[in-house]
Amino acid sequence: AFLDDVLSVVDPELRSHLRERDVRTVHFSFRWMSCLLVRDLPLHGAIRLFDAYLSEDPDGLESFHVYCCVALLHMFRKELLHMDNEGIMVFLTHLPREE
Repeated sequence: AFLDDVLSVVDPELRSHLRERDVRTVHFSFRWMSCLLVRDLPLHGAIRLFDAYLSEDPDGLESFHVYCCVALLHMFRKELLHMDNEGIMVFLTHLPREE
């Protein structure tokens, strides 16, 4: 729910597009939340992200991680806005990786 709320503020157009395509954030964000994006980012990106997590106040880590997830969605907004439900789900569960 918090991810939806933040995305609605940061990128309402993308949030509307996801809703229109019947894509719920819970469908793709479970792994993002449980694995802290480690499985979805290249190694150097995951290391940099964990460095930021470690420097974050422990009480704010959950919110910070949600903001990182929204930033990731916003980064790929152009691609996502041109996709249907299936394309979005495949894209978000297999993010492009540059090693």
